[in-house]
Amino acid sequence: MEKINNIIKKIILIIFISSTCILFYCCNSNYKIKRYIESNCDFDKSDVCYINLKKALKTDYDTMYIFGGTISAEEISKIINLKYTNNNWDDDSWKMVLVKNRKIMYENEYHPQNISFYQYPGYTYHDGAIIGYYLYTDSIFTVKKSKEYLDRSFYILYGVEDALRRFIF
Repeated sequence: MEKINNIIKKIILIIFISSTCILFYCCNSNYKIKRYIESNCDFDKSDVCYINLKKALKTDYDTMYIFGGTISAEEISKIINLKYTNNNWDDDSWKMVLVKNRKIMYENEYHPQNISFYQYPGYTYHDGAIIGYYLYTDSIFTVKKSKEYLDRSFYILYGVEDALRRFIF
């Protein structure tokens, strides 16, 4: 009887871990954006496609910030001018934060595995420190499909409104 209970516990644990992994993958920004691109863009007919990131992420926002590397919650707070406390980020990922009317509407890790945002480099400091982040004020992006890489499609997103987008390095 004890063996059966142990087997049942292992099965429940495997189901729980599998469900958690699937839920994480489905909620991931990369997955949402890639799925939206693949269901709304026909690259057989055209080399480019336009998408609205608000629709892809199902979130309304005014400003999108993408933070790189090991930026702290305190540094993010200074940049977005809002209280930000989430320090639970993977150091290898980028952090996507969407803001509307001075409220954080969405935040998620962003791994540039299948999706990459194209940025024009610029150089400046924020409060005397070098901080890496990208700022987008428009939700419309041009999508170009890059060549297949390791049997996966790779998409590059270009902001339509380049004038208000900047890179701080």
